Parts: sequence; structure tokens; C-alpha cells
Amino acid sequence: MRESSFDPCDYRCEKCSISESCAIYRELNRTGRSEPSKDSQAAFADVQECLQETLEMITKMATEMGIDIEKLPEDEGIERVAAREDIVYKLAFDFAMKTHRFLENAVINDAGTDDSYGDLVWHHTIVPAKTYRAVLSEYEGSAGDAIKSAGVARNSLTACVEALTHIGSACPHLRVECRQLSKTAVAIRHRIEKRFLL
Repeated sequence: MRESSFDPCDYRCEKCSISESCAIYRELNRTGRSEPSKDSQAAFADVQECLQETLEMITKMATEMGIDIEKLPEDEGIERVAAREDIVYKLAFDFAMKTHRFLENAVINDAGTDDSYGDLVWHHTIVPAKTYRAVLSEYEGSAGDAIKSAGVARNSLTACVEALTHIGSACPHLRVECRQLSKTAVAIRHRIEKRFLL
């Protein structure tokens, strides 16, 4: 449940059924963070702002625990190296990079795709982040966290497939690219479901 951990959250409060009872939702409202923008440049700025807020939150938590992030050892540990080299994470990262290039270059001329475009902008960044977290947690022996993070990655892949399907239907000139990206997302989702028994 979101209340106890930030890990299973995709931060799409406006589309969440439990946002009113969620600590993350309350925190985002307290800080005045708005819903993701539908304009591409502003949407990327929203994602960057969210990542910056996450970094600040991690830094604050580390300070409260007496950890100096600047003095952490550079040795990453075998688990982190293995997670970065893991095929599922590599596929998720590659999907995110291809989707990012698609979003930068696509000319979307249908106003009816605004929600789908916003979903794709948001969720394609969640896919590699949560996949990495799931794989790393698995290597570190934290099955619960691995399953929660894999579940968020799966849900974000589903959101990407739905968004790509809608954009491809509304914009025939993008149909082939959307279909290819969607097929890749489905394949990664299948791998995640099989591996983490979702």
C-alpha cells in the first residue's frame, strides 16, 4: 500500500483511486506540485522536477540517518553491477530511450491524444527506474520490494501500451513506430510478469 512506502508508487495521483488516503499525495499537495503537463517540454520539465524532488528526499533521509552521501564508498557492490547488467533492466532502459526519442521527434497533430501523450511521457521514465529497483531488490534478497517495484514497472508498461495504441490510432503517420514500441513494451512486461510471478 502506498501509505507505507514510496516504492510501489508511480506518482500519477490524478489517476489513482487511493490518492485521498495516500501520504505521497498529501506530501505532493503540501509542496504545491501540480499535475503533469500535456505540453512536451513542460512534461519533461515535470519529470525532471519529480526526479529532483526525489533526490532531495533521499538526501534528507540520508542526513537524518547520519549518512553522508558525499562520502559513500565508490565500490557499487556486486548486486548493483549485476542489476545494471541484467537483461530485463537493459531491455527496459532501451525501451525508455527509444520512447524518449520517439517523443522528441513525433509530430502529434491530434488534440485528442493529449492524455495519452502525457501518460507516455510519464510512464516511459517509470519503466526503467522501477525495473532496476525490482532487479536490484531481487539480487539483494528483498523479495517484497522486488515484487512491488516489478508491479509498478508492469503497470507503467501497460500504460505505455495503451498510450501508444491510442496515439497510433489517432496519428496514422506514427502507427508503425507506435506498434513497434508497443510490441517491445508487451515483451518486457511478459518477462517481468514471468520473472517476478506477477
